[in-house]
Amino acid sequence: MKPVMVPEEKKASLMWVYLACLMTTAPVWTAQAQAPCSSRTLDRAVDTYDFGRFEQTFDLLGPCLPDGFPQKADRVQAFRLMALAYIATDSLEQARQWVRRLLRADGRFRPDPDVDPPRFAGLVRDLKPRWYTWLWKGNAWYKWAGRGVLAAGVVSLPLLLRGSKPPPDLPGSPALPPR
Repeated sequence: MKPVMVPEEKKASLMWVYLACLMTTAPVWTAQAQAPCSSRTLDRAVDTYDFGRFEQTFDLLGPCLPDGFPQKADRVQAFRLMALAYIATDSLEQARQWVRRLLRADGRFRPDPDVDPPRFAGLVRDLKPRWYTWLWKGNAWYKWAGRGVLAAGVVSLPLLLRGSKPPPDLPGSPALPPR
């Protein structure tokens, strides 16, 4: 087969057509490359989990964690899903690790008893620090203590800003009349 010879003018115009095509598709490629971890990825992972394809769930979410999801809620959901998938494959130690990460991301997380399996709820209960659970279960002492610290700061701030000047002399109290 004989090679086709293309004149220089056509080469230049073909090059410009090629560059134009490349420039119009490049933003799509970079957008896909920059955001592989989105809520869409999380939705696909939920679907694969629901169908029992746990290895695909790991493959979808693994590259996105711990910091791939920009939204905190998506990260928490992904940690939850990874823990649930590891529980489903009887890998309890790895499930524990993902529950710990979940609780670090959202210390106030509570499993949904209607949706989450009891093993997951038990792991969350066991791994959540006791003091944190006690602190947030209606104990209002920390609110009062916090307000006390705030009040002390408000009162002491003007004293600190004034420096070490002695207080101005105040007039004495008037003498009481004799009886």
